[in-house]
Amino acid sequence: MMKQKFIYWQDDNLWIGYFEEFPDYWTQGETLEELKENLRDLWWDLASENIPMKKATGSKSVSPTIFIGSSEASIFPDFRLIA
Repeated sequence: MMKQKFIYWQDDNLWIGYFEEFPDYWTQGETLEELKENLRDLWWDLASENIPMKKATGSKSVSPTIFIGSSEASIFPDFRLIA
């Protein structure tokens, strides 16, 4: 079983939530249980590529760019400085 983190809150009579990885895709329910069911359906839509041009968040560790005098080391190996 795969676990996904989601953010949720109650706004008046509705429960609203979204997956941490996909903050642009919200759903709602009249109860917390209904919200969780709707989140499950949303996850299947996101995972099965049924949503075109979906956006997601992510993270990656990278080394910082270092500039020393006129020399440089970059995290972009294909980037060339033209003087």
